[in-house]
Amino acid sequence: MSAGERSRAVPRLLVLDTRPDPRPAAVELAISHALLSRVGAGELPPLIRVYRPAPTVAFGRLDRRGEGFGRAIEAARRHGFEPAVRLAGGHAAAYHRGSLVYEEIRAGKNALTGVGDRFERFSGHLREALTALGADPAIGELPGEYCPGRHSVQLGGRIKVAGIAQRATRRAALTSASIVVRDVAPLRDVLKDVYDALSIELDPATVGSLEEELPGIHMDTVAAELLARHRGDRGTVTANIDAGTRALSIELLSGHELR
Repeated sequence: MSAGERSRAVPRLLVLDTRPDPRPAAVELAISHALLSRVGAGELPPLIRVYRPAPTVAFGRLDRRGEGFGRAIEAARRHGFEPAVRLAGGHAAAYHRGSLVYEEIRAGKNALTGVGDRFERFSGHLREALTALGADPAIGELPGEYCPGRHSVQLGGRIKVAGIAQRATRRAALTSASIVVRDVAPLRDVLKDVYDALSIELDPATVGSLEEELPGIHMDTVAAELLARHRGDRGTVTANIDAGTRALSIELLSGHELR
């Protein structure tokens, strides 16, 4: 993209990617990685992406250093979840077709700064969206939660329904949330065994879903609410994953696969 084309680029893209046939877990993570790189390079404008993932256990770099990492990979596969290396965040997170991954990617001259501000803004935005759906969310870490963080989104001081993570480079930052909408039982089961293998404390009862507070909530309703908050932005357009991003994701794929 030329300098002239960049100057005419739209302010933001909305990528709703809830295809019926999910991509493999490592491919989805490689696509997010490619989008981060392309936004940082000025090839794409800032964007919002929402997608429904395949059953995934996304491991962090800290997990790979543990003695039980191999056993944790086996546990994920035993439960029918694909193990992959996550782009952002700390310890293992699990999600599936009853979840939504909600991501924001923005460019910046030095995106390595402002981490705290991005967490605050993104978690606040997510809380507003879930409140609009009828939930009563709060922000804060629960004792014994998976991938603990003080910007986790929880309900009733009992269950975590979304975790938030970041990945920043010198030129762009990705902030991402995995939101459990429904069908939480398989996530509790796989996370229990994965965390046991990693010798990390976990209280499976803290793994929760929106459905527990909002019975009958639909995936499409949550996705629509997340995107609706951006559609009024001036110049915003809806887009799909483009060919350039798909090509770059193939180059980045090996960094997210676990054999």
